[in-house]
Amino acid sequence: MLRQSMRNIGIRNILWSLVCALFAAGICSAQTVLYLPQFVDGAQPASDVGWMTVIAVTNRAFYGTNTASGTITLTNPDGTPMNIMLTDENGNPGNTFQLAGAQTKFFFSPAGDGPQPFKMGYATLTSNLPVSAGSVFMELDVQKGTVIATAGVPRRMPPAKRVAVWVDSHSSWPAKCRATPGGRTAG
Repeated sequence: MLRQSMRNIGIRNILWSLVCALFAAGICSAQTVLYLPQFVDGAQPASDVGWMTVIAVTNRAFYGTNTASGTITLTNPDGTPMNIMLTDENGNPGNTFQLAGAQTKFFFSPAGDGPQPFKMGYATLTSNLPVSAGSVFMELDVQKGTVIATAGVPRRMPPAKRVAVWVDSHSSWPAKCRATPGGRTAG
């Protein structure tokens, strides 16, 4: 009798522990925070070179699932807010997004619209659901208004064995960049 009673209490405790753990996991995973360690925009002082950043955000969920809502916050190296308004691929201003499952949205820094004062820092992306993000930098010839070069940086994450960033510059020449920590050859 005592053994049966102890077993029932043990099972009940395990079930309640499982319920509490799942509840905590639900609350903790309810918000995603990603860091893009580099953000740059504007013309370099005393130079004809400018920089523009494009941030891509993707809702990793399947098509037809919940909508991910979030914000991109730009910050100066000293921790103060960087007052820059991004525009999306349709030209709409704003640093917020709502993405259905499997949807991607691109955010462009203002240097693409003409010369801007030089600013650099980092971006923090918060979302109510898990999303993926990355940024691509474009080096610009300010006088000609043309792209000189592009490079990409993935979001900040725990150390990875391999990171890959793909860039397609208007389908004229796809480029691929791979980085492998520790000096090993990328595969």
